[in-house]
Amino acid sequence: MKVRTGLLLVTGLTLTAAGYGSWASAGGDADGTAAGAGGRGAVRDLAFNSQRGGASTDGRAWRRVGERMLTAGCAGKGLITATVSMDVSGGPVDVRVIMSRTAGRRPVETAMDPGPVRFDPASGGRNSFAYTFGRRAREPINVVAVQWRAASGTGARLEMGSLQVLNGPIACD
Repeated sequence: MKVRTGLLLVTGLTLTAAGYGSWASAGGDADGTAAGAGGRGAVRDLAFNSQRGGASTDGRAWRRVGERMLTAGCAGKGLITATVSMDVSGGPVDVRVIMSRTAGRRPVETAMDPGPVRFDPASGGRNSFAYTFGRRAREPINVVAVQWRAASGTGARLEMGSLQVLNGPIACD
C-alpha cells in the first residue's frame, strides 16, 4: 500500500472589528507547466479569505455566501484547488465552489469537482466541516467563490468560514 504525504500551508489571519478576515496572495516563479491529472511543480498563487457570521440562506437557488464572503481573486490557470471550511447552524446546506472567468463581456462560471456536497448540522447547534474542491482551468480564472443553498428549505447560518485557494501544480510522490 502506497502512502502519500501532504503539503501543509499555514497562513496568518487577523480579524477586524467588522468581522472580515484578511486576504492575501503570494505569487511564485513557476513556469506553469503541469503533467497528468494531479500536476507537478510549484504553487504559483495562494489566496485566503475568511468570514465571521453575517450570512444566511433559506432558498433552494445557488448563491454566493454573502456578497464578498468566501470569495478570492485568482488570476491563474492550470490546477486550482479550493479548501472550504465552514461552521454552520440550522438546516442542511449544499455547498459548491465555482470558478469565474470573463469571455468577451460575459462571465462564465464552472463548478469545481467533485460538484456539490451536502452538510447537515443536524445536532441543532453549530457544526463544522471542511472540503477540498479542484479543477484544471484551461483559461485564466478571475474569481473563485463558494456558493450554497438550503438543501431542505430550512434556513442555515454561517457562523464562521474560510476559503483557501491554491493555483498551480503541487508536487506529490
